[in-house]
Amino acid sequence: MAHVHQLLGAFPDAEFDRCHPFPGVQARLAPVEFRVWKGAKELVYVRHLWDGLSSSLGLLLLALSGLAAITVWRRPRAAIWLLVPTLALYYLSLRGLELITLRYLLPITVVALVLLGGLLGDVWAWSVRTPLRWGVGAVLAGLALFSVARAAELDALLVTDTRYQAEAWMADHLQRGTHAEVYQKPAYLPRFRDGVDGTLIPLPERTRAGLLQRRPDVIVTSSASRKSITHKWAADWRETGNMLTEDPAAAEYLGALESGQLPYRVAAVFTQRPRLLRNRITSIGPEITIYVRQD
Repeated sequence: MAHVHQLLGAFPDAEFDRCHPFPGVQARLAPVEFRVWKGAKELVYVRHLWDGLSSSLGLLLLALSGLAAITVWRRPRAAIWLLVPTLALYYLSLRGLELITLRYLLPITVVALVLLGGLLGDVWAWSVRTPLRWGVGAVLAGLALFSVARAAELDALLVTDTRYQAEAWMADHLQRGTHAEVYQKPAYLPRFRDGVDGTLIPLPERTRAGLLQRRPDVIVTSSASRKSITHKWAADWRETGNMLTEDPAAAEYLGALESGQLPYRVAAVFTQRPRLLRNRITSIGPEITIYVRQD
């Protein structure tokens, strides 16, 4: 309860410390701040909502879901039960958060699909009483196949993820005892096996001089969580206005590495280009780049 009071500004930090029943915790201050209206940021949230829904549903299904949200008001009770909780969730979840991510769009996506199913069911019920039923049935079957194809492509992206491709390449091209260094979490990178040592380098050591001193055999980077290579979490986002703080030396080092100013060349790049999806989940099929030292 004391934490809630602090977030709402009910009493200063000194009083909070006296009321807090837990020992002090050293952790970054997450971007949580309650506001009824956030001004221009509300438009940013709407753009994030549009971007997330259009990538998960596709423009065609999203447009039909929007039409379904309008026509469902012919059944006011159903509309209230479906739309009011959804809008409340969207609004209230963003009163405290400073950003909207895909995980907060999942409930909205589910409701959109329920509305879409109701609309298509009504269309089919109408078509069976007209000579157009075969044409309408073909369109509905096409929509169903399109949805299944998008889901199948996502499964294919997972099965053939670029990290698996990079892992296989390293197994074929890197010898036992090879020393690699990385700058990101293991989840965003390929696994190191068969005697290849992958070492996570701390942010202060990601410099030109540090690299030339360590002289690793291989460097592996990922496009997922790219900023974690050169940025760290701000201790207090309210002071900086940003959640992340750039380390100038690390940023200069990464630019030099990618522009070929260091004695490392690109040995392999692994990417995935989906055809039916617009992938907004950056941790699925990230671009993996492997640099090797030029001796």
